[in-house]
Amino acid sequence: HGLDEFGVAAEATTELFGGGIMLGAHYRDYGDYSSPEGTVFNSNSEMLGFRAGWQIAAFNGILHVGWRTDEARDVGKPAPDSEIRRVFYPQETSHRLSLGFERPGPGKWNRLSLTFGWDDYSLTLAKDRFATDTTPRDVAESTVDANDFSIRADAERPLGDWRLVLGADVSGRYNLGAVNEYTTFDVDGDPVDIDREVSIENAYGTDLGIFLSLGRALGRWSLDFGLRGDSVWSANGGGYFGDLNTFNSAISGFAAVGYELTTDLELTAQVARGFRDPLLSDRYYRGETGRGFITGNPDLDPETSLQFDLALRYSPDSTAVGLYVYRYRIYDLIERFRIGDDFFFRNRGESEISGVEVETSFVIGNGLELHAGAHLLQGEVVEDGSPTDGVPPPGFFVVLRGNPSARWWWMVRGAAYARDDRPGPTEQEIPGYALLDAGAGYSLTDWLEVSLLGRNLFDRSFLASSDEDAVLAPGRSIQLVLRGRL
Repeated sequence: HGLDEFGVAAEATTELFGGGIMLGAHYRDYGDYSSPEGTVFNSNSEMLGFRAGWQIAAFNGILHVGWRTDEARDVGKPAPDSEIRRVFYPQETSHRLSLGFERPGPGKWNRLSLTFGWDDYSLTLAKDRFATDTTPRDVAESTVDANDFSIRADAERPLGDWRLVLGADVSGRYNLGAVNEYTTFDVDGDPVDIDREVSIENAYGTDLGIFLSLGRALGRWSLDFGLRGDSVWSANGGGYFGDLNTFNSAISGFAAVGYELTTDLELTAQVARGFRDPLLSDRYYRGETGRGFITGNPDLDPETSLQFDLALRYSPDSTAVGLYVYRYRIYDLIERFRIGDDFFFRNRGESEISGVEVETSFVIGNGLELHAGAHLLQGEVVEDGSPTDGVPPPGFFVVLRGNPSARWWWMVRGAAYARDDRPGPTEQEIPGYALLDAGAGYSLTDWLEVSLLGRNLFDRSFLASSDEDAVLAPGRSIQLVLRGRL
């Protein structure tokens, strides 16, 4: 019942060339899981990966290099019609390189840092519509390849009583290409027609930013300010939309003020201005996605936002309580919407997200701890009051964790969510539901621990997401974990 999963992971560290090296690998195989109402077809997947990192003290600082390769195979995207049309990702591969150096000084500079990242990414999507008595089989595939990069340099130093951080970064995507291929078959299962469409022949996007922040304590007060300037270029060559390019720039930033009301109680207020340029795929991609056929919009404007946050934190020795109230106004919201079976992008004027959240943790004693939290959010387009995507329904959670001895631990987690009766443009109404999870672990030796985890113990039926094509989430499941350290 529930999840059908097998996984193994290993990690080792040792000395190498005067520094330290870490090697790790993981493998997981997921079968079709079961909901309380039966097996969810096409929910299987296989994932594996390898990572390596090396770090050494050099040039009066720390130099580190990392590499990670991850691959996913036959990742199913279950939907209510999966037994008629299977949507899955035959292969998703990424190779990521990271380099970094950090050192103190010179002079009054406390820290100088330089980081570099690069990755090579490839994703294949397949939609296989099975043959029936009246229609032959057909397959739609899309393949997306791209490279990403990022370079960031920043420095920190005191400036009188202030702490100053200065920096610049450049990041982007290049060599983006996307191709759709459609194959139809005859009654014997042989391909009879193949159509190929280039969605994006070659596209790139670059974001160049400079930033600074200032912060200081002033008695019971704390002050923090930040500014950032971004210039963003994008270009598309060939493909469905042809040769196009864009350029946008903006100033964003924040200002925060904190005041210590008492020794254990602090109030913080923040106002911030944000900026987000559309993704290359939002503008230039046209073709198959896991949800449906989508057409980008090269005329999209960037999003900007004005954010107000208020936080009240109470933290005596064994207790921590946080209350957060916020309101975000987003201008030129980039919205994905649906017409029939097809999806499109548009700007929606202004939208507003308001919310309140509370979190608390309490050490009861004798190895017993309580953690709890709750949230209440609302999001809508200001012009007509219609709801936006991605706003969760009201909910709360409670976690009780115990450590009776140095070898034992246990936990119980309960959560409940109200009905979501205001779905966004690509969502559906979600009934309310409650969950109970529990687990326990025991250290057999100093290097070997066994644990047992149970999820959805009441075997409740609930949708895995608010997506219009969502399926039921896993039912009751038990997971046995062996964790060793050498």
